[in-house]
Amino acid sequence: MLRASDLRDGKVVWSSELPAGPQATPMIYQWDGAVHVTLTLGGLKADGEIGDYVVTYRLSSNRNQ
Repeated sequence: MLRASDLRDGKVVWSSELPAGPQATPMIYQWDGAVHVTLTLGGLKADGEIGDYVVTYRLSSNRNQ
């Protein structure tokens, strides 16, 4: 799972199930007015299949803030 928490109270405000386990430190960056996080995922999944992924989430847009 990837979870985003509110810095003020620590409550989870968003989560997403990942298709495989993370293999490196996430990369967080700002592009096109929004914050993104990119993860490399891989290894054996629960069903025994091998999973290799690069996943990026767009977390927020600064245009409306």
